[in-house]
Amino acid sequence: MTLTRVSLTSRLLACLALLAACGGSGDAGSGGSGDAGGGGSGDAGGAPSFAILEDLLQDKVASGSISGYAVQVYDGDDTLLFESEGGVCMSPQYACPSGNQPFTVDLVTGVASSSKWVTSTVLLAAVDELVAEGTLPSVAAGLDTTVGTVLSGTCGAGNLGRGANVTLRQLLSFTSGLLPDHSCVGNNSFTMQQCACRILSDSADAEVATPNAGTTANHAQPPGTVFKYGAAPQVIAAAMLEVATGEPYASLFERLVRTPVGMSATYQNPTEISGAMRTSVTDYARFVRAIYHAGAPGTLLSAEALEEQERNQLPAGVVRRSQLQPGLDYGLNTWRWCYRNTDAQTLLAFGRTPEAFTPEDLLGVQDATCSEVHQQGHGGKGGYQPWVDRRRGFYGVFAMREPSAGGGDQYSYSELALTAVVRLYAGLVVEELRAR
Repeated sequence: MTLTRVSLTSRLLACLALLAACGGSGDAGSGGSGDAGGGGSGDAGGAPSFAILEDLLQDKVASGSISGYAVQVYDGDDTLLFESEGGVCMSPQYACPSGNQPFTVDLVTGVASSSKWVTSTVLLAAVDELVAEGTLPSVAAGLDTTVGTVLSGTCGAGNLGRGANVTLRQLLSFTSGLLPDHSCVGNNSFTMQQCACRILSDSADAEVATPNAGTTANHAQPPGTVFKYGAAPQVIAAAMLEVATGEPYASLFERLVRTPVGMSATYQNPTEISGAMRTSVTDYARFVRAIYHAGAPGTLLSAEALEEQERNQLPAGVVRRSQLQPGLDYGLNTWRWCYRNTDAQTLLAFGRTPEAFTPEDLLGVQDATCSEVHQQGHGGKGGYQPWVDRRRGFYGVFAMREPSAGGGDQYSYSELALTAVVRLYAGLVVEELRAR
C-alpha cells in the first residue's frame, strides 16, 4: 500500500489553468491525482502535468524499482506547486528509520551527499562574516587562502606537504589533489582539526608527481590537477574556518544556517559533514528556499558568495577521477546541471526506461559545453535531489529510496536518471503553467 497526495495548491492551479483537467467541476478536493495540465493518467502525450509526473513515480513504487519517494516543488514566490509521497523507506544503507516506515515529506532520513550543499553554505557564510568584520578583503580572497596559511600552526608546517598550497576554493571544488577519503572522517575519537591534520599528513606521504585517474584514490596529486570527489576535503575546509573564526563547526552550522533558515536538520557525526545529515524533504526545502533567495542583503549568503558557490570551479583540463553525473560542471559543492531544452515525451521515456538504462542515455538532452546552466544543487547517494532553477524561477526537493542501490561510485538507473527526470520534467510543468 502506498501513501500519496498532490498538494491542494497544484490542484487549484490546474483548475484555474484548465478546468477540464479537474473534470470541469472545479472541485479541487475530488478523488484522483491533481492534474496541472492536459493528458490523462500516465499519458506521455498532452501538456506536461504534475499528475503525469506523480503517475510515473507511483508506477516506480508499484513495480518495485523504488521502495518509496517524497517530493515538493515550489514556485519562486515560495508557493507550493506540487507535493507527493508514496511507498516506504526501506534502504537502511542510506539511513532510513527502522521498520520500513511510510515515505512522507516529513519523514526524517539520511540525505547522503546532499549534506555537502549545506556544509558549503555554512563555510561560505563564515567567510562572509570574516569579510564583513574586515579580516578578509573579499570572499574571493578568502577562498584563495591556503591551508598552510591557516593550519600550519595547528598541524605543523612540516606535515602538510603540497597540501600547504591547497586553497579553500580547491577543497570545496574537490580539486585539492589530496586524498579524497580517510578513516578518521566519522571517527568520534578525532576532532575536526585532528582529522584534518591526519588527512594532510597522510596525503603528504602519498604524493605522486602527476595526476592519474586510475590511482588518485590512494595518492595525492598536485593541487588543481584532479577532480576527486570524497568526504575528506570538507573536513579540512571546516578545520580552516574553525581556526580562522575561533568557533567550532557545529556552532557555525547552528548560528549561520540552521537557526536563520529554521531547519531541524542534524549531522549524525561531528566530522562526517559531507554525507551524514539527517532531515526531511520539508525541512531541507527550507534550506533550498533560503539558497534560492540568497544574494540579496540580509539573506543567507552575500551576492559574491552565492556567485562563487554556483559558478564553474573546475580548471580546464582537470583529470576526473570520478564522474558521478556525466559531463557536468561543479561549483563549490554544487553540481551545475546543463541540459538542452527537451520535451515531456523524451523525459517520460527516460523515466519509464527499464533498469538496463545506462547513464550515457541521458546525454541526449545534455549540453556538454554547459553554455547555459539550467539547474543547480547537490544529489545524494540513494536518490536525494534538491535543486534550484533560476532560469525558470522555481526550486524543489525530491527524495527516493531503492531496495538495493548502487555502491561506491556506481550510481543506479533510478539514482542517476529518475532524479534528473523529476527535476527537468517539473521545469516543463512550471513553463506550461505560466504559459496559460
